[in-house]
Amino acid sequence: MRLDKHDPIFREASWEKKAKANLAWAIQTTDDVRQLSNSDLKNLEIPAVKGFWDKGTRVYLNHLLPLTSSSIHNPEFVVVEFGCGVGRVLRNFAAYAGQAYGVDISKTQIKYGKN
Repeated sequence: MRLDKHDPIFREASWEKKAKANLAWAIQTTDDVRQLSNSDLKNLEIPAVKGFWDKGTRVYLNHLLPLTSSSIHNPEFVVVEFGCGVGRVLRNFAAYAGQAYGVDISKTQIKYGKN
């Protein structure tokens, strides 16, 4: 099922319904990710997919890493991201933090993020 951001159902849909329709679009409602299927999110050769994941890396590098740079390589450093979605920001922390956890209201997004 595809949801259109101009359709009232998109505005009224739960995060879970949006995630099941299109994980990327539920998070980044832009036309470049609108036509992606959930299985596409693993294919970095698709420019829209690469852009989707790169945006998470930019948020991490530009806004979050500077706040945590003194602790980031400490094995006791724990990160918890509320509203983590599929983990496109959290995965950057996971590479360096002692522990990284994500919390989201969408079971579909959490399931994808674990993979």
